[in-house]
Amino acid sequence: MRLRAFAGRVFGYGFATLRTEKNPADILRGALTVPRVKHHAAIVQPKEVGELPRRR
Repeated sequence: MRLRAFAGRVFGYGFATLRTEKNPADILRGALTVPRVKHHAAIVQPKEVGELPRRR
């Protein structure tokens, strides 16, 4: 998503300075979705790390 935004700024500048006729990055706006962040539980106690292989 950051790449599309960067390309959009570059081509937007090119369009504003009349170096290009259109911004091809505009086509991708809305087509690319940002993945949702999934948070997972973490083991923070050293004793629990040792117990992890025994849980299976």
